[in-house]
Amino acid sequence: MGGEAALAEVQQEQFDLTRDSGLIEKHAKDAAFTIAVVYAHRQELDRAFDWSERAYRQRDPELDFIKVYQADPGLKRFAHDSRFTSLLRKMNLPE
Repeated sequence: MGGEAALAEVQQEQFDLTRDSGLIEKHAKDAAFTIAVVYAHRQELDRAFDWSERAYRQRDPELDFIKVYQADPGLKRFAHDSRFTSLLRKMNLPE
């Protein structure tokens, strides 16, 4: 199951704790960047960057869309964090 499908499945869960643990338990190996985005939307930036780094190590295909997230208003703090720029550099992407 890809990142979009994992996120859709988790969003159907009623309680935050269920959503978070379900997403991580089921998709830590195939949707690490989706998990990072969830944390970034919640403004839990340390966790968001931990999961972004994990996505990089796992070569998560969803990470290919990282530049798209710069335009997401809900991710403004994530995209303007120096760790975001560092990740782009590591991926050889333009800042």
